[in-house]
Amino acid sequence: MLQVNGGDGDALQRLIVHCHKMLRHTIGAAIDPGVRQRIDPDDVLQEAYTNAFRAIDRAAEDSVDAPAPSFENVGHFHKWLEAVALNCLRDMQAAQRRQKRDVGRELATPPATSIAESFPSLIQQLPGHDPTPSRHMARKEAVAAMLSSLARLPDEQQMVIRRRFLENVAFEQIAAELGKSREAVYMICHRGLKNLRQAFVSITTYLTHG
Repeated sequence: MLQVNGGDGDALQRLIVHCHKMLRHTIGAAIDPGVRQRIDPDDVLQEAYTNAFRAIDRAAEDSVDAPAPSFENVGHFHKWLEAVALNCLRDMQAAQRRQKRDVGRELATPPATSIAESFPSLIQQLPGHDPTPSRHMARKEAVAAMLSSLARLPDEQQMVIRRRFLENVAFEQIAAELGKSREAVYMICHRGLKNLRQAFVSITTYLTHG
């Protein structure tokens, strides 16, 4: 029996990374050909992993006196996470179909840069950047580590980092979107990068040293 406690982010992240390869294959095969150019499997999985962390945290908060959420085995956890990911894919595909009906909006919105393409530059933004041990991992492992690390961030930190470093949006625009000052957004970004580095170093060290 696997127990996944909302307070043990490292344990949950390790399970997610363990399932990543098969999940990516499943999601890639499930994407509707009509929207395939607009949806990247890694974007689907990043949202799914975020939802998984939030779901486990909520379950832990709502059941203070109850046992932590548990799964019979890794396969049981994989099936649960696969269902979360497929739900995210359905939502993304529905949104893309709605967007496609609005021709002006469709033309004005270029495909987003995928995390797989952007993660090397994002790693370089981490405080005290050191390519070790991530440089010793396969690319797919490194992407899984980054996806799951981003998923552990609070929503606001995750949003700012994605907008700034994956979508190349200026701090001023992000500040306007959040209704905050540029300085406030910069501090959110600073804290987010610090937390991202902590999660990323933890999982990459685990993957390279066991």
